[in-house]
Amino acid sequence: MNDITIKQLTKRVQTLELKLSTTKNDSITSQLNQLNNKLANLYKEHPELTKLNKLITDLKLWNHLQKRDDEELKLKKEEILLNYSKYLNIISQLNEINKFDHVNLFKNINNLIKSTNIENNQSILESRMVQIKQLEEYYSLILVKCMIVYERYVKLTLAENQYWLDVNKQIMEMSQKINKIESRQMEKSRY
Repeated sequence: MNDITIKQLTKRVQTLELKLSTTKNDSITSQLNQLNNKLANLYKEHPELTKLNKLITDLKLWNHLQKRDDEELKLKKEEILLNYSKYLNIISQLNEINKFDHVNLFKNINNLIKSTNIENNQSILESRMVQIKQLEEYYSLILVKCMIVYERYVKLTLAENQYWLDVNKQIMEMSQKINKIESRQMEKSRY
């Protein structure tokens, strides 16, 4: 729920309370305030949920998520909880890679090369070549690590997607079987 929806619901609840003139301690407004406090605490405990909500809002998936069946949502929640540590690990690795400043690395190498007098001093060049090769090796390792992380992330996403496609297919098949059995029983009960 976004802030506009919460404000509108709060306004509606207040007008209903005025009409009913209730003065109970457990009024709807106090219940809503309690729920809002619980939600705020949940967001404090799990800041990644804020990111998830932002992604869902950015991708305009709220309506799509609300149309899902409860059973399907329960299965997905269980799956997410089972792979929660994997997701956090992948996110931290992606953040680590994103924080790496590739541009400054090359600028520093370029500045080191420019600051030395390469033409006149061959020994300096040779000593720097070892460092440059070492930096190149580190950069290659980081690049490979980045590729591995993205590959794992893509594989995990594809596996999750396939799993849910299979679950949907099985649900549809079971639904069809149940409908057939019910229709047979209906026909038998008619006779």
